[in-house]
Amino acid sequence: MHKKLILTGAIAVLLGGCALLGKHYPPPPPGLTAEEAADRLEESKREYDTCIQNREPGRPTCDRLEDLYERDKANYEALSR
Repeated sequence: MHKKLILTGAIAVLLGGCALLGKHYPPPPPGLTAEEAADRLEESKREYDTCIQNREPGRPTCDRLEDLYERDKANYEALSR
């Protein structure tokens, strides 16, 4: 019973990790210009870099800021084409 539970948990973690590798973001919000997207990208990159520089053991990770940066980057790239 315990082995089955552990195996199920391991599979869930593995699938969750694989899902992150192929993350797709929705299209940019309507009305967002490339200039606004560039500003958002710059700000989210700055926040993420600051988080990484100030990271200490026991503090929350910077995963949410990294995800925000990746979304803003995808929006900028989509609007810059």
